[in-house]
Amino acid sequence: MTREFYNFKPKKTLYDGTEDGFYKFNMKIDISKTGKHIIFYNMTAKPIWEFDSIFQRKISNEISGVKIISHENDNMLSYKYMNLDVYVYSDNVDGCAVNIIVAAGESQPSRFKIILLGYAIKK
Repeated sequence: MTREFYNFKPKKTLYDGTEDGFYKFNMKIDISKTGKHIIFYNMTAKPIWEFDSIFQRKISNEISGVKIISHENDNMLSYKYMNLDVYVYSDNVDGCAVNIIVAAGESQPSRFKIILLGYAIKK
């Protein structure tokens, strides 16, 4: 099985609003390479550190703008895009594992964003 990465330029803001709407946010996202769509649920997106280190590094290499930040006295690396944390939403579309890669979090006090960065398809 191979995993193909697709990087979105320019990045698309999916959500920009209050905290209440941020956690409940969901949206249909078209996966152009498959001709299918996936329903993205922010509530079930997982932080990148829950995935293996190979996948983490691949995201930072393939998705432009994702930065790796190391902290003193902490072995866990942070993956950021414009000060937002990187998250991955995973689902299956017709036998293909699809990973939607987003940057999400509080961008300003009481203002939350979700930015679509790209996706990875494992066939």
